[in-house]
Amino acid sequence: MDKNIFEQKRSDYRRFGFTLLYLSVFLYLGVLIPGISDTAVKLYSLMGMTMVLLIASFTFFKKAIAYQKRIMEDE
Repeated sequence: MDKNIFEQKRSDYRRFGFTLLYLSVFLYLGVLIPGISDTAVKLYSLMGMTMVLLIASFTFFKKAIAYQKRIMEDE
């Protein structure tokens, strides 16, 4: 494949990773602010979504690193 395609995929995965990371921080702040998560269901759902988003963010960063390694190998 073309090197340019790998660079585009790497930048897209990094962008997705940062977006999910920012969203997970936003949800975690909802857990920390008193009064917003007044029930256990809300608290657990916010924490669960935070964990899911962090795992997805980590996965996208891992894919971006794999594409970066592939770009470096092709040079």
